[in-house]
Amino acid sequence: MELDCLVIGGGLAGLTAARALHRAGRRVAVLERARGLGGRASTRRIEDVPVDHGAQFFTARSDAFQAQVADWSARGVCHVWSRGFHRWQDGILRARDGGDAFPRYACREGMTALAKDLAQDVAVRRECEIVALTPAEGGWQVTPRSGEGLQARSVLLAMPAPQALPLLESLPGLEVQTAVSALREHVALGPTLALILRFARDPEPTWLGIQIRGDDVLSWIGNDSSKRPSVTPAGKRIVVVHAAAAFSRRHVDGDHEAAADLMVQRAAEIGGGWLADPPLVRQTHRWRHAVAERGFRDVAYLPVTANPPLLLCGGDAFLGAKVEGAFLSGDAAATAVLTRLEA
Repeated sequence: MELDCLVIGGGLAGLTAARALHRAGRRVAVLERARGLGGRASTRRIEDVPVDHGAQFFTARSDAFQAQVADWSARGVCHVWSRGFHRWQDGILRARDGGDAFPRYACREGMTALAKDLAQDVAVRRECEIVALTPAEGGWQVTPRSGEGLQARSVLLAMPAPQALPLLESLPGLEVQTAVSALREHVALGPTLALILRFARDPEPTWLGIQIRGDDVLSWIGNDSSKRPSVTPAGKRIVVVHAAAAFSRRHVDGDHEAAADLMVQRAAEIGGGWLADPPLVRQTHRWRHAVAERGFRDVAYLPVTANPPLLLCGGDAFLGAKVEGAFLSGDAAATAVLTRLEA
């Protein structure tokens, strides 16, 4: 086998695992179905200004991730954005009071900067959707929708469970079917609608972000421009709004513009009437697998087969749907792959 491991999925978990395997001297490649890397740690550009429309920030509570964040901070990849946010609950907007004192980190160039950093020195093939996974002598055969197939001694599926299941369900064996049953029983991912608004005037809101609890329409309003004032021209105030889980489920396959109208109306009621001003830019984005309604909260990865090694990590199913959870899931899965390859 030419490769020791193929990582299918270029989100933060998959890239973390690939980097760990590469640093351990293993031959590894990442296959990503999209054009960009990072999964929901994603950034688009509005008039050349980075905007985070997926993951909005991250915290670091474990020793391992704190060490990684310290390295990122020292090199300017990320910075402390806030130590707490305003909160909307029971009809009241409560000012931030420092929260639990944990810093909330953001990236001046957008959250995708994390993926770009992790992907350095790792072989990545983008726009490579995998349609089949089959056992091969001494490992696995991976078949993309276009282009040549690849073989590797082990495979790490680093993707949301709904995307992994079609690849697993066609495989024979009790081990695989046990893993499929576990995914179906323990993992449920819901959608999130995201809305980006760019305004002509800059009201300089007093809030950096508003975490919204118990609302029928919204879960978050973020002052995205406050993450990167040095790269945001004057007067280009950009706000990112996320819909609540139930609202997103109702509208995920419907009229997104009509849903955006409702989101704007509610955002203005919570964050200030200026949010109802006609924006210069209004863009919606659908995250189909974003909210971990159920998941493996205390498990880092799921072993599928021992020989040849096949594991599943990341995809918001392990250790919480957070940046730190993705990092820890990928790191632990890489260690497990190394152990199996050395056995």
